Amino acid sequence: MPAMVSLLKIDEYKARGTTLATILVATLITAIFYANFKYFDLSLSIKAAIGGIIGGIIGAKVMSKIP
Repeated sequence: MPAMVSLLKIDEYKARGTTLATILVATLITAIFYANFKYFDLSLSIKAAIGGIIGGIIGAKVMSKIP
């Protein structure tokens, strides 16, 4: 993300969103491979996803209040 901001002159919020979208794609592809090899706990994944969603919402709200 710092390279996007300093070298590519991309707005910090857009760089952060782009980075998160890239991580999301990589994570989904990796999860598919793990699921194919049965290294996947669906119950735990759902619980972690719920925590991540709640944390993401809280983080976005806090970030909007910080200059």
